[in-house]
Amino acid sequence: MNYTRFENSADATKHLQEMRKGKTRAQFLGKCADRLNIRVARMAEIGVYRGGFSQELRGQFPEAELYLVDPWGHIPELMNLGGHMHRAGVTPEGNRRHWDIIRQEVKNKFHNDPHAHLIRKLSKDAAGDFEDNSLDLAYIDADHRYEFVVEDIKLWLPKVKPGGILAGHDYKAARPRKKLYQAYAAVNDTLGLANVIPGRQMTFAYVKPW
Repeated sequence: MNYTRFENSADATKHLQEMRKGKTRAQFLGKCADRLNIRVARMAEIGVYRGGFSQELRGQFPEAELYLVDPWGHIPELMNLGGHMHRAGVTPEGNRRHWDIIRQEVKNKFHNDPHAHLIRKLSKDAAGDFEDNSLDLAYIDADHRYEFVVEDIKLWLPKVKPGGILAGHDYKAARPRKKLYQAYAAVNDTLGLANVIPGRQMTFAYVKPW
């Protein structure tokens, strides 16, 4: 493959904004990595739920160390805001069983994958487990409320290598006022609209400056 050489991250961003996106969000991220000449050796997904997209990431980057970060736990305020995945048991014990089952589903999906690592922690607690500039790709798909998206960007961007990719989900302008779908505004306000690369299936990417 012939890679484009970029003088700086701004040139890379402009090029990626104009490229064909691929059919899925995983393919989009693969195209971004190809254009940036990145070998994705270490990546983290923050917000895993049942691990469907985790499997897509693994398919796209089959040799990478894959860190799957999720508390797999009940968050009452998200249920009160209409978060369907948090409408679980009516008792604390019922909720624990519910999330233990979901975590086990993810574990089963990756039981033969020695390079997949499940980390059952909140995003803010798991970020401390990673050294700065140690990830080629970080994908944020956790709490979509404005302040939490901003927090996740600030937590995980330092963990990405210069020239690496910070990406995330539910980047869609049509939902700016719903409390559970504020990623679009949070991403633009934190990273700058001109620096964001929109992709497939409400995914965005951002090239960390070098």
